[in-house]
Amino acid sequence: MDVRARVVAGVLGGALGLVGALGACGSGASVEADSSTAGCAKDTDCKGDRVCVDRRCTDRPGPATGSAAKPPSAVASPPASALPAPPPPAPPPGPASGAPPLPGLSGPGFRELAPVEWTPLLGPKMPAGSEVVHGVYEGPFGPGPRSIFAVTRRGGDQLFAVLLADGKAWPAGPLAEEETYHHGEVMAVAFFDADGDTTTDALVVARYAVQRAPDPHYRNALLKWTDQGLRRLLKLEEGIRDLGSVEAVRKKLGR
Repeated sequence: MDVRARVVAGVLGGALGLVGALGACGSGASVEADSSTAGCAKDTDCKGDRVCVDRRCTDRPGPATGSAAKPPSAVASPPASALPAPPPPAPPPGPASGAPPLPGLSGPGFRELAPVEWTPLLGPKMPAGSEVVHGVYEGPFGPGPRSIFAVTRRGGDQLFAVLLADGKAWPAGPLAEEETYHHGEVMAVAFFDADGDTTTDALVVARYAVQRAPDPHYRNALLKWTDQGLRRLLKLEEGIRDLGSVEAVRKKLGR
C-alpha cells in the first residue's frame, strides 16, 4: 500500500471511532461526551446539574431516604419559654393557710380545751341536767393561771357560768332574768379587763328568745373573780347588754 492509501485508511478509522463514541452518547442517553473521545473529566464538563461519574455524565442523585431520614427522636424539643408554667404550690395546712381564730375568743394565754380534756374535770362538778353550750377555755382567770371557764345550760333554757380551779368549782347565774329570757344561746366568750382594775374579767355574749317578740334579744353578762367566787358587773352590763358582738362591747367600754 502506498503512502496515499495509508493516509486514507487512517482517516477512515478515526472517523469510525468517533461515530461509535457519538452513538454511545446519543439523544436519550444519560451520559454526555465532552470535546474529547475520553468522556468527562469533572462535573463542569457536564450540562445542567449533572455530575461526572466514571468519566460519564449522569443525573445528580436525589435526596436521601429510608434510614438516612432524621429519626423522630432527633426532633428538637421546644424551648423552655414555650412550656406552660408549673402550678403554684398549695398552701400548707393549719394557721398559715388563713384559718380564722376561734369565734369570739380573745385574751392572751387562753386556749380552748378538747372535750377529752375538760370532761373528766368539769363533768362531776356540773349539776344534774346541765350541758356545756360553748367552748371550754383554760387560762389566767380567777384563782390560778390555768383556770377552766365554761358556760352551761340547765333544762334547755337558762345559762350559767362555772369556773373550775384547784379541784373546786364556782358557779354563777342564771345570766339573764328567768321570767323574761328563755332558750339562751351563747354567741361568744372573751377575756379582758372590763372594769379597768388590771385583772381579767369574762364576757359572755348571749341571745335569748323573748315571749311575744319575733326576734331574739341579746342579754350579755360580765363576770369578775372575787374572793367569794364569780360575781356580775351589773352596772357595766347596763350599757352593753344589748350589743351583738365582742368588738361592740369592748368599744362601748373603751377596752
